[in-house]
Amino acid sequence: MKLLKFMLLALCMGSLVACSEEEDNNINPQSGLAGEWKASDISYAGKSSTEYQGYTSTVDFTGTGTDINLKTKFSEGPNAYTSSGSYNVMLKTTVNEMTTESEYPNPPFLLSGAWEKKGNTLIITQSGDEVQEATILELSDKSLKLQWDFADVSNNSGATSTVTVKGTYTFTRE
Repeated sequence: MKLLKFMLLALCMGSLVACSEEEDNNINPQSGLAGEWKASDISYAGKSSTEYQGYTSTVDFTGTGTDINLKTKFSEGPNAYTSSGSYNVMLKTTVNEMTTESEYPNPPFLLSGAWEKKGNTLIITQSGDEVQEATILELSDKSLKLQWDFADVSNNSGATSTVTVKGTYTFTRE
C-alpha cells in the first residue's frame, strides 16, 4: 500500500524531460503561458519493481484522470503560478498477468511557486526550492500539453524499489 501511495505521489510530483524537435512544431512562440488553464485530460503509464533477496516483483500501471476539476494560473511579472482543484486517478495495475482497477483521489497539482519557460521546457520551482521540468508538447492560444518522465530508486529494509512514470497533462485556456 505504501508503494501505491508513493506511485500516486510520484505521478503528481514527477520530473519532466525534453522532447524531440518534431514536437517543437506544436509550440506557437506567440502564445504565452500567462492566464488560467483548466485540465481536460490526464494520463499516466509506468512500472514499479521491487527486488528483495533475489526475487523481483514488477507492477505495470496506467492511470486516467477522472472527475477533473483542476486549474492552474500562470502570471507574469513575476512569473508565478498557483493551482487549485483536484482530480481522481483510475489506476489500472497488472501484476503477474492479473489486472485490477481502482480509483484514487489525487492531491492538488503543483500547488504554487515560480515558473520559467526555456524553449519547449517549463521549469517550475515550488516552495522549498523543489525544481521540476516539464516538456511543453503543445502550446497555442487555446491549449497546453505537458509531459514528464519520472524515475526514483529507493532502498528500505534490504528491498530496492524502482518506479518510472510518464505522465501527460492537457489543459485548455479559460
